[in-house]
Amino acid sequence: MLLKRTVLVVAALCVASMVLPAPARAGQMIERDFYATYSGEYQDASQVTHECGVDEQANLVLGEGIATFLGRFDLRIEACASPTSELTGQVNGTAYYTAANGDLLWFDFDGSYEVDLTELAIISTLPATGVAGTGRFANVELGDGPGVAVDTNPINSGVSFGVVSGPIVFDASDRGHSG
Repeated sequence: MLLKRTVLVVAALCVASMVLPAPARAGQMIERDFYATYSGEYQDASQVTHECGVDEQANLVLGEGIATFLGRFDLRIEACASPTSELTGQVNGTAYYTAANGDLLWFDFDGSYEVDLTELAIISTLPATGVAGTGRFANVELGDGPGVAVDTNPINSGVSFGVVSGPIVFDASDRGHSG
């Protein structure tokens, strides 16, 4: 019976070693999937520090969410929107994620929006064009693959909610990211 249990434990450990990623070495850059959900409210756009063009409308969203590598976070989105037709437009800006310990991760984005008359919402698709950070995110980079946010703003609601997903690359010596 003891031999049978020992064999099962060894077999389980072998399977786990094949499924779980190997521990990263200090200084080794590794790629992991970043995933976040958030919600927020539109604020007075006069507080936007992102420079908008003459034909662009400034937008500011303050909110919160939860994400891999961050846990719970505070969110600040500064964006500039410009219509290309009655129901579509371009949008660019920066989303700032502040972790509970003060570490900051931010993504620049450049995308588009459309008014969905069926859902009565503005749907924005915002591909990431850059990433930077402080603290445990000081060496972060965009990974190989699409990094995108999909933001939904029900018309005349003053709220915004979204999902962000995509790979990021970081220094494995930073214990805040490992795993």
